[in-house]
Amino acid sequence: MERNERTSGLIVIVFVLLLLTVGCGDNRINPASVTGPNTTTITMKDGDIAYLKKHNAINGVTHRLKGPVIKVYDETGLAQPYLNKWGRIIGLTFVSGPKGSGLDILIDNSILNCGLTNAIRGPIKVRTTSCDSPGIGTILDHEIGHLVGFKGHTTDGGLMDISSPSDLITAPVASMLRLVYSYPDGTPVA
Repeated sequence: MERNERTSGLIVIVFVLLLLTVGCGDNRINPASVTGPNTTTITMKDGDIAYLKKHNAINGVTHRLKGPVIKVYDETGLAQPYLNKWGRIIGLTFVSGPKGSGLDILIDNSILNCGLTNAIRGPIKVRTTSCDSPGIGTILDHEIGHLVGFKGHTTDGGLMDISSPSDLITAPVASMLRLVYSYPDGTPVA
């Protein structure tokens, strides 16, 4: 009899813990795990649509990395802190991987600019010669911003300005990317 009471008590405790665990979540689906057609549309109530259209949406849909974990080959050996910085904003984790396994960050001293990125797909290319200002760290940081989905440039004194020495990811940039990453890739924008 005593054993049945302990077993019953244990079952009740496990059941209560399960209810608490499920009840404490926010019941949202992680956008990175969503599959199938997207029937959601981002509208004005979700955020600054004009800013999103200017700095992310192409042909009326969002573009973002598909996560939650992105493998990165970093030829510079310097990008991880900047990847982590952007990852905290968008909710992705960047881990080291072999060349061609995900995103590549390459040294290419033949490019005209100090940095060049094919947004979303990569690679990031950086020049290590004749680019002392603002420095390779800021260049990597800026190019990673393009890689995670920010197209174009800002004029607000932040990191995504075309030639800013700032390392500040401004509120409009961060807010827009959080919005983009709260939905699946390819979400229509109204």
